[in-house]
Amino acid sequence: MIDLLCTVRECRKLLQKIEKTLVCPLGHNFDISRSGYVNLLQPQDRRSLSPGDSQQTVAARYRLLTAGQDNLFVKAIIDTIKGFAFPNTPKILDVGCGEGFYLNSIMKEYQVKASGLDISVAAIDLAARHYQKATWVVANADRFLPYPDKEFDIVMSITARKNPSEFRRVLLPQGYLLIVVHAPDDLV
Repeated sequence: MIDLLCTVRECRKLLQKIEKTLVCPLGHNFDISRSGYVNLLQPQDRRSLSPGDSQQTVAARYRLLTAGQDNLFVKAIIDTIKGFAFPNTPKILDVGCGEGFYLNSIMKEYQVKASGLDISVAAIDLAARHYQKATWVVANADRFLPYPDKEFDIVMSITARKNPSEFRRVLLPQGYLLIVVHAPDDLV
């Protein structure tokens, strides 16, 4: 499991796994769901009762992606990462990972330690059920990425809004930032 930080305001202490719960030294705790993700989203970090993509949207996108709709795009991501050099097993963070399709595609090709983060519970639940190898997190990436400083070799953001200061904070000094900017006619 990738190290996570407490998201309670101004706490940001390292969470420790105790059975099926993550607990910080100040006693804030977060249950690990049955499917294996952890919801670190705080009430003040939501703009609605169900932030992020709905279950129907997530299911439709998952069907589209697993049917091969984005194969050329996945190949481009894989080929880009192939050019990166790492001294050890790389850690990768996918911000706005949705249902985890792109991160899983990378995990199939490379031995990595991975975490996917999204604000949608429906998306992260689907990711955790289908791709158990990664650490899946529900959180608001616009505010705070719940990871220690300089934790990742690669930070990628394909479909999410960008938070450059947080990307920089969690990225290793020699790490790689993989950003995708979509075109007007993009379906995904």
